[in-house]
Amino acid sequence: MFSYRHMEELNELELELYNYIMQHKKEVLFMTVRELSNATHVSTATVIRLCKKLGCDGYAEFRVQLKLHLNEEENGNHPRQENIEEILHYFESVKNEVFERDLKEAADILKLATMVIFIGIGASGTMAEYGARYFANFGSNTHCITDPYYPLMSDIKENTAVIALGEAGNRQEDTVRLACELKSRGCKIISIINKSTEPLAKVGHVNLSYYVTEQSIGNEINVTTHIPQMYILETLAYRMDSK
Repeated sequence: MFSYRHMEELNELELELYNYIMQHKKEVLFMTVRELSNATHVSTATVIRLCKKLGCDGYAEFRVQLKLHLNEEENGNHPRQENIEEILHYFESVKNEVFERDLKEAADILKLATMVIFIGIGASGTMAEYGARYFANFGSNTHCITDPYYPLMSDIKENTAVIALGEAGNRQEDTVRLACELKSRGCKIISIINKSTEPLAKVGHVNLSYYVTEQSIGNEINVTTHIPQMYILETLAYRMDSK
């Protein structure tokens, strides 16, 4: 609903409030600012501050924007079309200084790395395999771990970079454990996940979040687009190669 730049400006409490709103959009649409603050256990000042950080003059305008967002979701012609709109919005949202700064910081780590290890479980494991193969095309020494019980190499050097991929709220525990173990061995961790409030995001030396709407089938199967992950991986490979 809002851009990467907007999300990066939110603190942890504001992100939790935003996530609550996105999970209860229809209910929030009819709440007063005090009702929302009571439901989320934050002050009304926090609610208003969130609205302003998201580019709205206040809570009233925020609810208007929320209603427009709901109308777009409900009146979409086809779920896939909605997904395309989401992707187009993502590519527009990353044209900002904050995302560029994070990309540069991650690329600088990769330029110094003698090995790049990719880790991920499930669908993010598939993306990890893709990243390892894509980086190898640029001559990088890569390794991929998609099995959470895969024995880590004993000779991992401090100039090893790790790209950890994950999905919000989904099977992160094993990926976080692997990332923490590699971090304890001196590896630099670059995390790529939907939200900066997720545990995996907090493990990394650099985190690249992409903030797209989570989608699932039957509340169990995550079908959120992975195109932003692919875009970030390919962009990092190009940036790393431009030494």
